[in-house]
Amino acid sequence: MRNNPGKTMSIYDIPSLVRTALPMALSPVNIIKGFKASGVSPFNCEIFTDADYAPSNVTDRPNDVNNTENIPPLINETEETQPAQSSIKQPRAISPQPSTSKAAFSPIAVLPVPKAGPRKTSNTRKRRKATILT
Repeated sequence: MRNNPGKTMSIYDIPSLVRTALPMALSPVNIIKGFKASGVSPFNCEIFTDADYAPSNVTDRPNDVNNTENIPPLINETEETQPAQSSIKQPRAISPQPSTSKAAFSPIAVLPVPKAGPRKTSNTRKRRKATILT
């Protein structure tokens, strides 16, 4: 690369580059330093602070707590509160409930895996048997 900076590299140039760079990178000293910097060996659980994980947090707000005690009931199902002579039917308010189905959902049901088409037959010459002409 340094000798021919404008020349395009091919796959045949890679072994000569790796031959010189790989032994320098894979020295035992570099391997041990890599494990020590990450806290793997010797084990150090305090190598990373909470500030290191801060960019992965979406927000710093706590999760909402579902408090079902303060929610008033949506409908009263006793018959005394409903007028007896009225023939008007009012729709019932349905409170949301978590799903109780046990069926497993698969992404394949939404977007099936594409199938390969049939193999193309090549139009080659007709094969002939060997014959001995005498």
